[in-house]
Amino acid sequence: MIMLAWFLVACQGDRSVTTRPSVAVPAEELLRDGMLIFRKGQGVAAGAVHIAQAGGTWTHVGVVAAVDGHATVVHAVPAERTDRDDGVVEDPFAFFVDPERASLVGVFDVENASRAVRVGVVERARARIGAPFGIPDDRTPDALTCTDLVLDAWANLPEGERLDPPRTAFPTTGATYVLPDDLAHVPALHQVWPPP
Repeated sequence: MIMLAWFLVACQGDRSVTTRPSVAVPAEELLRDGMLIFRKGQGVAAGAVHIAQAGGTWTHVGVVAAVDGHATVVHAVPAERTDRDDGVVEDPFAFFVDPERASLVGVFDVENASRAVRVGVVERARARIGAPFGIPDDRTPDALTCTDLVLDAWANLPEGERLDPPRTAFPTTGATYVLPDDLAHVPALHQVWPPP
């Protein structure tokens, strides 16, 4: 149960404010609708995701929405700002990749997705804005983790092209969850940043 709680808190890192070195990020104009942007969060809380996934790289993921060379990221996250609650939000790209929240950034794409599919992915992700962050239960059946949001947004892919990641089992609860690194290793995704 403790590991599960850490996963929920650490899906993106901690909220401490310190000066961090800059992070290499792609130019916004290279991003397209529906791309997945992963980050390795900062701090002790992000370490819990690493423990839960037995190492790995990524602690958080969101869906890119790109318009005229500018990008935003739709993601399910514990509140990263004091003026909003935990939940599904849309943040500017620069906020998502800011060194206070990210020590590493990676962008992945579904290779042959059409423009129409990509637009649908962004629409489905945006339709969830305001949903609570967390693991669904009787009290919050519409709660989402960062990976739940991405899988929900990409759920309408044709059979054989769907994102079908492995699930990590939590022995203390008997439940299984998709963690960010599980999602990053789906064969339908290919890494576009940093260039492989």
